[in-house]
Amino acid sequence: MKGLRYEISPVCADLQDQILKCYRESAGKTLLCSNIASLYMQCVDSAKQTLPLKLLAVFMAKTKELTEDLRLHIVAAHKSGKGYETISKCFEVPVATVQSIIKKYKTFHIVKNLRGRGRKPKVTPVLARRIVREVKKNPRITTKAILMNLGSAGSNISRQTVQRT
Repeated sequence: MKGLRYEISPVCADLQDQILKCYRESAGKTLLCSNIASLYMQCVDSAKQTLPLKLLAVFMAKTKELTEDLRLHIVAAHKSGKGYETISKCFEVPVATVQSIIKKYKTFHIVKNLRGRGRKPKVTPVLARRIVREVKKNPRITTKAILMNLGSAGSNISRQTVQRT
């Protein structure tokens, strides 16, 4: 997923590239990038003061979900010692959003979206391919016969589940 690139000045863009490279190389798990993050935040702060308000809209996409790059910047700002409210004002996102991003980073060491909740599928992709293969061999096969052919691999799924697959 490509995030927004925040072109403020050539210096900030260079620092942004450095910090993103640092986080990708260290998988975002260490504090190795905090010095670069601190320099970047100072650069952004000074550049934002000179920009007109219309150009500040570049910092926040018009979507409900923040980009991964912006989340990385928020974590970097936190690691450089900035507070929640300062980060919130800097990136123009709610304080609660900053808190939840940092909490998720501290818990899971990632800023990506986590896997959804809900029931996990009973039929694995491998089992689904086996069922499809059986039906292609014999289109008139019954679901009971498919269950018998699957044997122990399909022992915990029902006839209706096979039929839906």
